[in-house]
Amino acid sequence: MEHQEEAKPAIYSVRVMEEVTNPKNMRRLSDPDAVGIIHGCCGDTMEIYLHLDNDRVKEAAFMTDGHESAIACANLLCTIVQGAVSYTHLTLPTKRIV
Repeated sequence: MEHQEEAKPAIYSVRVMEEVTNPKNMRRLSDPDAVGIIHGCCGDTMEIYLHLDNDRVKEAAFMTDGHESAIACANLLCTIVQGAVSYTHLTLPTKRIV
């Protein structure tokens, strides 16, 4: 009798994998107006860069040495805040990103 391996469920959704495989915002911005850096408890580092135009986020980008979930969340965060009034996203709800 031949052993058949059961199909394993996907760890990440299709949407997450789209963000991971094509992270449009993963880069360092030259001469950013704002920079945020956090070192996670797992050893990952996340850097967020913003170009501001008056009170709006003109461009947002990130760099990380983190895994798929970090890349997907940061890429989506940058997409959400671009064009937004900068102060309104200081308290962006986690559920909007995750």
